Amino acid sequence: MDLFFNDSIDGRSLEFSKDLSAHLPAKTEKKIGVGIELEYPATYGLKGNQDFFAAHQSPDRVAIYKEWTLAPSGSTQCATTFGPDLDTLKKPNSASDDAAIAAIVRSIKYHYVSNHVRPADKVAEILEALRPEIMKTWKNTYKQSDDFLDHLTSAA
Repeated sequence: MDLFFNDSIDGRSLEFSKDLSAHLPAKTEKKIGVGIELEYPATYGLKGNQDFFAAHQSPDRVAIYKEWTLAPSGSTQCATTFGPDLDTLKKPNSASDDAAIAAIVRSIKYHYVSNHVRPADKVAEILEALRPEIMKTWKNTYKQSDDFLDHLTSAA
């Protein structure tokens, strides 16, 4: 998941020599793929995404699959496909599709927690760093609502 959301593994760039099994048969194409399926409400406010979901007749669900391959030159290439589920994927049709998919992935703040640290300590550290962003989101979501304090209190 860290590779999918952050383009890194345990805080470092993808290296096929380290991250792919050494037992892979010779002449096998070297690739690593990660896919996710998201329930994504149409009301989630990313600019232009309502148009993207309407154009692809997928109002509240999207699957995204990223695949990294090792090119003959030795460089790593990443291709992204999407669809209503992981069994029905297609390449983006346009730059606006690419932008919408990238915006969806960026909107999810994924934080990798290594098994080398105490998870509770890491979660507390991450939440503390995210607190201003969480408060801003809540204020923007409920700014026209009289029950903002109720939402904030019930979430605490």
